[in-house]
Amino acid sequence: MRRSILFLSAMALVCGCALGTEILACISTPFPPAPVPCSTTPSTSCLFRNLLNTAVGSATLALDPNNNSLHVTGIGSSGNDGYEIQAGGSVVVDTNIVWDRSPCDANDTPTGAFMDVSAVGVFNGEPGKPVGSIRLTDIGSTLEISADFSAQGATTHKIMVLRHGQLVASITGHTGIVGTVFSWPIGVGKTAHTNPLDPNGCYTDDFPDGTTFIIAGGPTVVGDSLSILAENGGLVNAISSMRTRLKDIAGVRVTSETISMTPGIPTLSQWGLVALTTLLLVIGATLILGRVREGAA
Repeated sequence: MRRSILFLSAMALVCGCALGTEILACISTPFPPAPVPCSTTPSTSCLFRNLLNTAVGSATLALDPNNNSLHVTGIGSSGNDGYEIQAGGSVVVDTNIVWDRSPCDANDTPTGAFMDVSAVGVFNGEPGKPVGSIRLTDIGSTLEISADFSAQGATTHKIMVLRHGQLVASITGHTGIVGTVFSWPIGVGKTAHTNPLDPNGCYTDDFPDGTTFIIAGGPTVVGDSLSILAENGGLVNAISSMRTRLKDIAGVRVTSETISMTPGIPTLSQWGLVALTTLLLVIGATLILGRVREGAA
């Protein structure tokens, strides 16, 4: 009987409840509603490519049946509208996007329009920490690229430009504005610690092939991908979410979203935890009933 009480106490802790009548309330508490797939009806939260997306600010999310993309609209001038992807502790988050006006360059958006991408994750073993951001801002005829890794304690960053997977430029010890381009990106992603030589992860923007990158204080090169890495600071262990905020941009269509989990480290989703809790409750109730029957006998 003593073991049954201890087990029941453990069940109460799993549910976050105390012993007594609160256990019944814990067991009877309805599970949170399961996320629904994105549809053509605008919503503020839905599943796209099996990942939970949440609208930010005044934005709305809807599935575009023409190309099966996630259409993000309702973007105004506040700079707070956009969407957020729940990454579930992954080490890589990657998205591909198409602008409502495509091809889209600095001449298609008003001066001051911007795209800001930030992430929250596990930093130095602590969850819920900001892990840097990048921003592209329309400054007239070009788009200015900036990066902020101050939350990680980084004072410099590394810039890499690639074309067809081949490195065409690498600048270390860089500070201040990253540089300028003429076109908005067609994809954006964030990585955590996947390489001992890159403990801080990086942000990567994909651009149309043949994009000219003018690196501030550095070379002008042609490529199709730009990576910005924090060169010092703490360790980014995993990514929990990635948020994209937009200003004065008509809309954007997300055509793909993918994440990669850390190999060899199994994780449980929210529903996985619910299922595990339910299983433990059933086992606990079975053990208690068995003890009661033994005592009655």
